[in-house]
Amino acid sequence: MDYWVIYSAVIGAVIGAAIAVYRTWRGNRGHKPASLALEDQYQHVLASIRRPYRALLDTDPTGAGRYKLLVRLGSGGFGTVYLGVGQNKDLAAIKFLSERLAESPRLRDGFSREIGFGLHARDRYTPRILTADLAASRPWVAMEFINAPSLAEVVSARGPLSSEGAVLFATRTIRAVMNIHTAGVIHLDLNPSNILLTPDPLGIRIVDFGISQAVGGAVADSRPALSAVGYLSPEQVEGKKPTVASDVFTWACTVCYAASGKSPFGPGTPAQLRDRAVRENPDLPALPAALTPLVEASLSKDPRKRPTPQAIADALPSKRAANLSGANLLGASLVEVDPEEPIT
Repeated sequence: MDYWVIYSAVIGAVIGAAIAVYRTWRGNRGHKPASLALEDQYQHVLASIRRPYRALLDTDPTGAGRYKLLVRLGSGGFGTVYLGVGQNKDLAAIKFLSERLAESPRLRDGFSREIGFGLHARDRYTPRILTADLAASRPWVAMEFINAPSLAEVVSARGPLSSEGAVLFATRTIRAVMNIHTAGVIHLDLNPSNILLTPDPLGIRIVDFGISQAVGGAVADSRPALSAVGYLSPEQVEGKKPTVASDVFTWACTVCYAASGKSPFGPGTPAQLRDRAVRENPDLPALPAALTPLVEASLSKDPRKRPTPQAIADALPSKRAANLSGANLLGASLVEVDPEEPIT
């Protein structure tokens, strides 16, 4: 009799445990990580995004001030950029300084300067600064979200720009560089990831002022070591004082990428690319006739021998280019704008 009581109790316990496991399994069938559940909630927002993005990691922040972070837009040596949505459903690109760099007072100061240069250079070709928290354990800044892919993303997905597109790209970027210089800022990090191709009359936006300096107060800086190699001027690589001519060199490197999908200093390790920028002649791709002499001169090792942005702009077919929208960089239709649009 005792045997059957024990046997019944064991069987009952096993069945009870099985039922509990089954209920837990049913309850968790629809469970997703918090980041994916958040993506589902804002699927209509994400469906409109014209650039690649990735799900949040478990270690990522989930918010910044009034913004809820949805996905990762990109990351680099200095930090990570997220897509954030505000309480009014407004979108922002939110950049967080990396956790490791946030421990350095010097690099926190550098992040503050980046925001200052972004504010100073603000015009039609750069995103607006919306808000920031520089006292946070990981400082962050919220910027206008430009819903457009970078040159790097476009070339990776579709291949190099057409000849007409390369000329348009060169014309519009040098005009943007002139505006930034007029505002008293040297960008110093013009590379394919930092130039967005927008489907509007301006055609481009330039982002990321992480290593920018003032035109009248530039000093030697070691921070370019964290930037895109293959798109740095020789003087930056050598840690010398940069000038506005440094942006001319990096402009030319990026134009080569737009036309060919490659840096004029080829593939290689960061050390090899830095060495080539200083010691070797660039390997120019096939460029439209209007660009070849300008790009070649702009890649001079001697900053004093490079043409000025104004000289480049004057040599390019700006009147025709001004009649083409940024969407034309991607092969889209014409948009009428003022052909004599001033550079302000």
